[in-house]
Amino acid sequence: MSVKVSSKLKEYIKKLEIETYKALTESGMVVETSAKKLTPVDMGRLRNSIGYKVGKEKVVAKDFRGGDPDDIKLNSNEEYTVVIGSNVVYARYQHEGMELNHTVGGSKFLLRGLNNNTTKIGKIFTKRIGGIKI
Repeated sequence: MSVKVSSKLKEYIKKLEIETYKALTESGMVVETSAKKLTPVDMGRLRNSIGYKVGKEKVVAKDFRGGDPDDIKLNSNEEYTVVIGSNVVYARYQHEGMELNHTVGGSKFLLRGLNNNTTKIGKIFTKRIGGIKI
């Protein structure tokens, strides 16, 4: 008796790719919604410009958050990513402006939108990827 693993593996990889895309999309929506609530508002242009995009991007290097530089793994593969941000020229200034006195919202709105939802994002990925059946 034998079991053909390769066809099941290909099927699993395809399902994993689809569920990863869906999980990134859901995560993008969650962070976008949260970040918009935290965004400084004058006329609303910055808040309305925040959005997300899911797609494949060529990843050149992994982030290592202050670890040993020798631990950086170079990688030229394409990976699914979600990017949350704004195309408004002054978005970076408002995001990084810790010294600014915002009457509504505050600085680091994108980062806080992400950090406030890490548990929720983890649950999204667990549900999506943990639920794959082959």
